[in-house]
Amino acid sequence: MGGYDDSLVQAADYDLFFRILGGGYDIFYLNEPLWNYRIHSGMLSRSESEMRKETIAVLERNLKRFPEVRERLRSKMERKLGMNKAWLAVRLFGEGQFGRSLHYGLSATRHYAPAVPIGAAQMAVSKLKRRRSVYRLAD
Repeated sequence: MGGYDDSLVQAADYDLFFRILGGGYDIFYLNEPLWNYRIHSGMLSRSESEMRKETIAVLERNLKRFPEVRERLRSKMERKLGMNKAWLAVRLFGEGQFGRSLHYGLSATRHYAPAVPIGAAQMAVSKLKRRRSVYRLAD
C-alpha cells in the first residue's frame, strides 16, 4: 500500500487508511491504547484549520479514487466529510474568514444536514472544557 505520503503534513494517516481500504483490506478498531500521544504548542496539528483543510482534501481525493470504498462506507463518509467541513467552517468564522466559513458550512450541509449545528455545539463544549476540539474517526 506504500507508506505515509510525505507531502501531507496533517492527514497522512487518512490517506494511508484509504489506500488500505481501496486495496480491498479491512481495518478494525482496537479499543486499547497502543502508544502515548504528546500534545505541545509546537505540534503540527495545533493548526486546526490547516489540519481540517488537508483532511477534507484527502477524504475527497481518495473517495474519488476508490469509489467502491465510498459506496461501502457511504453514510459514514458523508457524515465524516460533513462534520470536518462544519468544524472548519466554525474555525474559519472564529478567525474572521466569513466567506470561506460560509463556503465550507454550506458544503457541510450537503454531505450531512445537521453537521453545522452539531459541529458548533461540540466545538463550544470543547472550548468550555478548555480542550482542543477533536473529531475521531470512530465518530
